[in-house]
Amino acid sequence: MCRSVTDAAVLAAVMAESPLGFGAHGSDLEAFRLRGVRIGAMPMPKAAHPDTARLFADARAALEHEGAVVVDLKSPGAFDELDEPEFEALLYEFKTAINDYLGTLDPSQVEVKTLADLIAFNRAHADEELVVFGQEIFEMAEAHGPLTDPGYLKAAAILRRAADTEGLAALLAQQGVELLLAPSNGPAELIDHVWGDRRGGGWSQIAGAAAIAGYPSLTVPAGLVSGLPVGITLVGNRNQDGLLLQVARAYERATNARVPPHLSI
Repeated sequence: MCRSVTDAAVLAAVMAESPLGFGAHGSDLEAFRLRGVRIGAMPMPKAAHPDTARLFADARAALEHEGAVVVDLKSPGAFDELDEPEFEALLYEFKTAINDYLGTLDPSQVEVKTLADLIAFNRAHADEELVVFGQEIFEMAEAHGPLTDPGYLKAAAILRRAADTEGLAALLAQQGVELLLAPSNGPAELIDHVWGDRRGGGWSQIAGAAAIAGYPSLTVPAGLVSGLPVGITLVGNRNQDGLLLQVARAYERATNARVPPHLSI
């Protein structure tokens, strides 16, 4: 999370162990121009907020005005298979990751050493820890086994196919597109202490697929809806982080859509 694409590019350059994948478009972030870059636009989700659809249309128009060729793509059917195995894999991976992390902490400084300990701690301090939200996901994860379980291996295999080979790889093989474009969210949700977390209003599947399959992705501000941020997401091919940053910076430069947050204490 950075204030600007330039900040993200600087951070990526420091972190990268290999070139950022600028390819045929040169390696200069500011001199880069969008002319001729082919971008595949994903359809708006059916539940999209009308103002999210408007901002996405404005973003697309800005990219085209800068010279990009934007072509319409259809969401692959494989994306419809992602939700259940993604959550199943998350439960396995969360338990393993949190136990590994807690195991690195100084036992003299922490009360919990495992996810099971954390669940027990929350129950013992429910008046403080569980006032607004429960720990159902913690408990579901604790009921899962190691990453060698058949259930995890099956979920991971489905994700590799649906997110990668039949998902993003298939999309990026169409019509010569170099990047994918989709609405990121629409608009951001307020914290609801009564109904809890809710999803809807325009979340795109490509960002989740990119995270699963290991494709570079970047979200850039597109504007506000009733004071709440909406963004666009760009996803590139593997090892094309540089082009992703260039296109995002060109969009950012053309639209100046970021509104600095106004925080009060």
